[in-house]
Amino acid sequence: MTHSVDRLIHNSLKEICKKCKEDFSGLAIVCYEDLSHLPYISLHKEQFFTDFDLKNINETLLRISTYSSAYHDGFHFYDINSKKLTHISQFISPPLESVAYMNIENIIPCGAREMTAYLTSSIQGIFCVGLISANKTIKVFKNNSIVK
Repeated sequence: MTHSVDRLIHNSLKEICKKCKEDFSGLAIVCYEDLSHLPYISLHKEQFFTDFDLKNINETLLRISTYSSAYHDGFHFYDINSKKLTHISQFISPPLESVAYMNIENIIPCGAREMTAYLTSSIQGIFCVGLISANKTIKVFKNNSIVK
């Protein structure tokens, strides 16, 4: 299952990259099995997802990853078991206790979104974290390593 999930995530990010427009803001997606070890909070008071097809991940992420979307900021969550988006536009705060045991020299210098993705990728229950920058660079972090 791991290889097929890896392939699905990377292919989704590539497709989103190909289809994005000029006002693309970038995106960050946490692919998970369990969120109980990841501190997070919504960046919105209420989340109304009736306008989104949460099962069609690529189209939804394309729609919300523009500067004109209120939901473009933060990290979005994708449950790899149910195969759908479960949370949109979340602030995440990976614990820093294990930083002393990580090779952060491999990633710095970097921006806050990239460091957050890197640190989050080591949390129990997190499968990987995918990023697409505004300039359309794709990175996938898994267990504190860049895999794509």
